[in-house]
Amino acid sequence: MALKCKRSKGIIFNSPPFEFTDVVLAVIKDMPAWPGRHLLEGGEHRRYFGLKTLQRGVVEFECMNQKEYDLWTQGVSRLLSIAAEKGNRHRV
Repeated sequence: MALKCKRSKGIIFNSPPFEFTDVVLAVIKDMPAWPGRHLLEGGEHRRYFGLKTLQRGVVEFECMNQKEYDLWTQGVSRLLSIAAEKGNRHRV
């Protein structure tokens, strides 16, 4: 599954716009919390996961709660399984 990202100048980092395309290989669930995040308001409810990609390795994500975490991890896992099914159909 291809992962595309576009960032405009100044939104996330003060850098020129760029675009990259990467391939998501797997979802890594239950990653450890980032250091110090438990100190933030609601930090004890935050959950973390990663996407293992071909070019960038593991890209980590933070979710504000369990519901958001389940939505993202289940959604990406489902998309990966659909992509795998399509890939297997074309090989036969």
